Amino acid sequence: MQRLLLLAAALSATLPATACRDNPPNPAAGAGSGSGDAPAVPDNTAAVSAARSEASPGERGATPLEITAEVGGKTYRASGLGECQHTTEASIYQVPAALWVARYNPEDGADLEDFNLTIWEPKAGGPAQINLSIGIEGNAHRIATVKGGELEGKGTGAVQRSGEGGTLTVRGESGEGAPVRVSVSCSAFTVPIAEGG
Repeated sequence: MQRLLLLAAALSATLPATACRDNPPNPAAGAGSGSGDAPAVPDNTAAVSAARSEASPGERGATPLEITAEVGGKTYRASGLGECQHTTEASIYQVPAALWVARYNPEDGADLEDFNLTIWEPKAGGPAQINLSIGIEGNAHRIATVKGGELEGKGTGAVQRSGEGGTLTVRGESGEGAPVRVSVSCSAFTVPIAEGG
């Protein structure tokens, strides 16, 4: 008798669950349950994050670059995220020119402490003009050949395009008399943003 009572109780407990499978789902009940809608939230969040990351490739310090600098007979290398910029609509001392920029500030403790290179290519022709500043082991090495500005050292600059990126090169002598050879490979170039009007 006790077995029959237990069997009847078990059957009565399973009947509502079986009936739910035969009937259409209750929308109200589904709204209260997290089983159907929960995956949509993380999927949507991931899509938004991906869109934001794709929408900001031109942010400063977001361009992969590689630097090789030979200064005073020693070679220094660095790579990471920096700034690579280019525009054909620039001018230097009222001279229209194409502008190329590469900047990199490595982490503390690196031998190559600071790197700034600007190459101007006058639209009227003539040799490229450069401003180069390299910080190495506490010393600054500079080359400045821009006409109309303060001159320091001597050297030549060149640009070689490759797809969306390219390589900037400088050969010369710093104001301190050290031989300088620099090569900067940029994966891409962004358009510089004017500052201060």
